[in-house]
Amino acid sequence: LLCFALCFFFTPSLIKKAQTLAPQESQFFQIRPGELFFVYLKVTFYSSLLVSFPLFAQQISQFIWPALKKKEKTFSLLILALSPFLFIIGVLFAYFVAIPPVIKFLFGFGVENNLTSPQYSLEQFLDLVISLFLIFGLTFQLPVLVFSLALLGLVSSEFLLKNLKVTLFSCFFLGAVLTPTQDPLNMLIFSFLLILLYFVSLLLIKLCKK
Repeated sequence: LLCFALCFFFTPSLIKKAQTLAPQESQFFQIRPGELFFVYLKVTFYSSLLVSFPLFAQQISQFIWPALKKKEKTFSLLILALSPFLFIIGVLFAYFVAIPPVIKFLFGFGVENNLTSPQYSLEQFLDLVISLFLIFGLTFQLPVLVFSLALLGLVSSEFLLKNLKVTLFSCFFLGAVLTPTQDPLNMLIFSFLLILLYFVSLLLIKLCKK
């Protein structure tokens, strides 16, 4: 609640920053009463979750801490410390790499044929941007998830290597499903990103095992 109250004052700047992802000539409209107010609440809510994430990570660590060995505790502290930064890196990756071509494709589709006269709802635009931020931010949590499963004894490095073919197929499948455009470049970027994070997870497990 404290983070929510603090983030509310920065919400206008965050909304304006998100609008810079759209083409310069784009205009946004409030198409229903109170839309801007609910946009404020939504942006504030997600930004406050991001700010308070370290507290959630600390609570999770307290839950699994008693079951860990000394070396596992060391790696767990490293993972929990990196988790917020991994999420931020995922958001930055989305902002600078993934979202611009997505917005360019969606905003430009059909416009050259004069099929529509684009008028964009601010709420729907921010819903798209926030969903992409969440997708890529959570994707960068893959090493944290896999390493946590390894600490709980649910997976091992041998298991991950044995199922490598299934993993590669799953990464390309998720790349096709989670990217909201038909642009093969974006699907490949997301798929190879998942594969890279998977091998990072495998390396962390091997280092902890040693």
